[in-house]
Amino acid sequence: MPERMRARFIAFIFFLLLTVVEGGAEPFGWPIPLQPALSSTFGETRSTAFHAGIDVKTWGRTGYEVRALQDGYIWRLRTSPWGYGRVVYQKLADGRILVYAHLQGFAPKLAERIEAAQQEKGFYSVDLWFAKEELPIAKGELIAWTGQSGAGPPHLHLELRDADSRPLNPLLHGFGIEDGETPTVRRIGLIPVGRESRVNGEHRPISFELRWNEKKQVFESGKVAVVQGRVGVAVLTYDRADRAPNKLAPYRTSLRIDGEELFATHYDRYSYDNAHQVELDRTRLEVTGKSSPFFNLFRLPGNRLGFYGEKSGDGLLLCGVEGALEKGRRQIEVDVADVAGNVSRARFQVEVNAFPEVIEARLSEDGRTLVAEVRDADDAELEVELALSKDGMKWKKVDGKKVGPGRVTWKLKERAALWRVTARDKSGSEAFRTCATSTTGGKGNGPQLAIGREVHEDFVELIVEADQVLAEAPAIRSAGRSLAVRQMELLEFRSDVPLEPDGAALLEVEVGERGREGVNLRERVFLDQRSVQPGEERVLVFGGGDVELLFAANSAYSPFFPQVERFHPHDAEQLTSGGIGCDLSPATVRFDHKVEVRLRYPEGLTDAEKLGLYVQGGDGSWSLAGNELDAERRTVGARVRQFSRFALMIDKTPPTIDGLRPASGTTIERQRPRLSARIDDGGSGIGREEDIEMILDGRRLISVYDPEGKRVEYLLRENLTPGEHELVVTVRDMGGNEATVRSAFSVK
Repeated sequence: MPERMRARFIAFIFFLLLTVVEGGAEPFGWPIPLQPALSSTFGETRSTAFHAGIDVKTWGRTGYEVRALQDGYIWRLRTSPWGYGRVVYQKLADGRILVYAHLQGFAPKLAERIEAAQQEKGFYSVDLWFAKEELPIAKGELIAWTGQSGAGPPHLHLELRDADSRPLNPLLHGFGIEDGETPTVRRIGLIPVGRESRVNGEHRPISFELRWNEKKQVFESGKVAVVQGRVGVAVLTYDRADRAPNKLAPYRTSLRIDGEELFATHYDRYSYDNAHQVELDRTRLEVTGKSSPFFNLFRLPGNRLGFYGEKSGDGLLLCGVEGALEKGRRQIEVDVADVAGNVSRARFQVEVNAFPEVIEARLSEDGRTLVAEVRDADDAELEVELALSKDGMKWKKVDGKKVGPGRVTWKLKERAALWRVTARDKSGSEAFRTCATSTTGGKGNGPQLAIGREVHEDFVELIVEADQVLAEAPAIRSAGRSLAVRQMELLEFRSDVPLEPDGAALLEVEVGERGREGVNLRERVFLDQRSVQPGEERVLVFGGGDVELLFAANSAYSPFFPQVERFHPHDAEQLTSGGIGCDLSPATVRFDHKVEVRLRYPEGLTDAEKLGLYVQGGDGSWSLAGNELDAERRTVGARVRQFSRFALMIDKTPPTIDGLRPASGTTIERQRPRLSARIDDGGSGIGREEDIEMILDGRRLISVYDPEGKRVEYLLRENLTPGEHELVVTVRDMGGNEATVRSAFSVK
């Protein structure tokens, strides 16, 4: 049987078994008068959670009838400008719950309840709960019309939850979606986990493209990544169903090494309590300048999601150093399946191998001898090459030899400004080190070093860049010991600085360059060694109280060492600097319980009540994270689930209001006009419904705010009397700035 047919057959059998398990109840039909088509499915990645249901495609239109899928009763009705917008919760006889969201309007007997509650409360947002006997609903009965309230374009969001309100994958329970499309597997990601782990010699994750091989019926790549230590595999993939081109999430993924399954996921259900753990199930990697969510085929510490198979272990590749996968070439396969049983397979190879190291390359004082030291953790013999250059651009090979790890010496027959020693193992992995007769190529009195850092959970990778060729690689010392230095480019060097919980709270790292001609550089970097442990409540104070981090006992999934770098933020559009900023890292760490970040503002600062703690996005723009003001301690705080770049900013600019309708000075014939205005705020934003007021002739209206459309409106339910009327719209932003616009209009 061909491989692709075999994979489909296995998936089909799995699907049949799954249907038996998930079945037993009457399968659901389709809730609207259109052929079944999806725009999103269960388990897709959202910014802070998983997509909890399916999105019924309405092809950009609203107003389709929504009918109850089974007998039951209305358990809850809710309206809000945000999230699900107008939503109906129906409880079924077996205790399961159906959720119909983003509605345009409710059926009359439901709308009556909503409107009465809105009038009583005086606001659009209400949340109503009902007993079983209050609002019974029969299968096929009209309950609402499709819309685009809340977040997103026109569609119907449909959820199925169990009796404990945990989302279930609706497609395992019917709905009649036809799907003859196999998933597409676009890219594979490899993510090193821990200080001893690397991919292609670096700590950074990589991803590579896969291409479809029609003959073999697999997605594959000719690239072979070199892996060492603990490495996770992730996949960028999507599915499609019939009748619509939208990209959908897969249902099942699995990982095999040399034919043996190591890990599997199946997206069938989860708990809302763990919805924020989407960042533990997905790894965001940059693809063509955009951050894309890859589906993890490994399990990180603290992950409570129930998506994973019964295989023991966390799914990480244990490469070489860990001993599970011995040195050599390994074949990895990834299967991706949808609920209908369509399966696609991806295949690629990795090389389990430790990179060689060139620890030292040094010229003698007279320039006639070069001594190098090489080593390799898993190779007894290395090919070592010596080359020379005038400028570091073009290299001429001088000598090559095979040696064991240790010291290598050359008696030089030529003079050169720059020498390079390269060590290469049998698999082709290599490392190099340059040395020169003197520092050269820069301007001024000597070389300058720029030191950057990439912060990981238990170590910091220092990145040292020189502005000219150095005589030797920088020497880096920490806690009284020399650290290994890797040369990445002619002017770039890297070194891993381990962080120890029992070490000094503030670790000093010295970066130096032993130059010739009397040049002797010294740079210092200070790293914090205070750790945060799972189960430990911790308050960390930095900069004499300028920065405070408050960790709950269940904030950390695994131990890590927070690092803080302060900066002075620049004014931004509609925002002015209100004090300090700080880069908090490691940015890859996520928190189970939110962490409180507090920054202290300067004494005597005016407009402190307009301060906010803002977070900077990837495009450089600032958005409000929180504005919890403590005037006594002069701090502003916010609660966050991950570290980023934060700053204190002041919003003094009021919101904008324009496009008021009816416009001032106009005379209209309609006695029930739609009252509306465009509202926007580019600073702290509009975040509370009570901060938007629409008042007609002195009476506050229960207006509807559309955050995405940036509009507020009200549709009159009674005729306006002929004559003059006044409409007043007032809007406040989260910084307390207020704007008001009036319209005096007449009705014929």
